[in-house]
Amino acid sequence: MIATPQLAREAFFSEDVPDDDLLTYWNQMQDESYLAFLDMVALDRPKPEKVKTPLLVLGAGRDNMLTPSEIEATAQAYHARAEIIPDVAHNSMLDPRWQSVAERILTWLIALPLANTSGHKIELSTVTAK
Repeated sequence: MIATPQLAREAFFSEDVPDDDLLTYWNQMQDESYLAFLDMVALDRPKPEKVKTPLLVLGAGRDNMLTPSEIEATAQAYHARAEIIPDVAHNSMLDPRWQSVAERILTWLIALPLANTSGHKIELSTVTAK
């Protein structure tokens, strides 16, 4: 468990996440289970050679947990391109600039050749903030 909200900010969040939000997120943090940790690092390693679907590998420009070279290595393992979203921290979905990440994902999805067997028109609308 991360001992203080400030340490959580340094590890996962941008400096401009409001303190009240940070405290809420920090209060919800808990230790990973030991078995989940073992599974992640040793027991059930990813098998990129089995993945046949397109992947978008994104990193965060202000990530203090993963380096750009780790993001690149992940992308290379999956024969994908890595993209770093600037000015976003590790927990990008809780970052004040979450919309830039969502818009990049949406743009990528729209460009995919989707198989539509339903006969219905598929439309992806733009992402808007609440």
